[in-house]
Amino acid sequence: MVKGTTFISYARPDSEFALKLAKDLQTTAATIWLDQLNIEFGENWDNAVQKALAGCGIFVVILTPAAVASDNVMDEVAYALSNKKQVLPILLQTCDIPFRLSRKQYIDFTNSYDHGRKQLFKALNVSPVVKAPVKKTAKAKIKSESGAITVEAAPIDVPGLRSPKYSLRGSPATLSGDDVKKMLKKYDFYSSDKYDWAKAWSNVDGKGIVNDFQRKGQVIFDATTGLTWQQSGSPASMIFEKTQAYIEALNKKEFAGYADWRLPTLEEAMSLMASKENKHGLHIDAIFDQKKKWIWTADKRSASASWFVGFSDGFCGSYVFNLYVRAVR
Repeated sequence: MVKGTTFISYARPDSEFALKLAKDLQTTAATIWLDQLNIEFGENWDNAVQKALAGCGIFVVILTPAAVASDNVMDEVAYALSNKKQVLPILLQTCDIPFRLSRKQYIDFTNSYDHGRKQLFKALNVSPVVKAPVKKTAKAKIKSESGAITVEAAPIDVPGLRSPKYSLRGSPATLSGDDVKKMLKKYDFYSSDKYDWAKAWSNVDGKGIVNDFQRKGQVIFDATTGLTWQQSGSPASMIFEKTQAYIEALNKKEFAGYADWRLPTLEEAMSLMASKENKHGLHIDAIFDQKKKWIWTADKRSASASWFVGFSDGFCGSYVFNLYVRAVR
């Protein structure tokens, strides 16, 4: 199998085909990069594309009259060739193949999508990963870990074969300080007493749970809780009232291949809390984006105050701030 990320280049009129192709490739152990699924909200498009191009191992270009006429596509082709990337052309529609690609053997999708797909899988030396059946229970939160558009190596966990150690509440609730204190004690979650207003529910002796984090592209799966998290989160902080719009946008876009993202409950968010600081000075595993120091939860303390989790000082609270969103499913 080709090592590194496979970058898919295409013209905008061919977006639907590119997306279909990427979702078929997501069933394999290949690592795919597609702009419409891998560029996060608010991220600079040019910078994201350039970074992905620089890091890719193989460059797939979808050839159509629109692609040949696209400066962006041809610029990407030129970059891939000049940087000696392995270039794999896909002929989707009959067109004048650019001279710089004329000596490259292309995969023909003009007559049959299924035949072209088989040839592409063969060229990439990949095949669909066989999944074990998923039990249809409330705990089977992950239907298929290959659902993300960025897939690394093999499936990181096969739901149904391993049950989560913890079953955390996923529905929003209104919690008092006493409720939070009981919850922290129940799960042995760590929460510092650095701030006077958080001392009432702090749990400085908490050790936290032993997570089993496994990264898969833009998401992190925790086999200990059965939860899948955004590795990063919202590009900007926001007031609580704007969090739902962000979640809805994630689901409309099918971020990482899923459409059931939501805000975490307080106990779900606290499951990420580490009792010790990492090398960045945060109470969260370094596998996560370290810029998201404070995140919203779906739980309320009152009609006007929502609970949040702060990884910078290792605590939870309910003050009103502009915070980030790290969605969960």
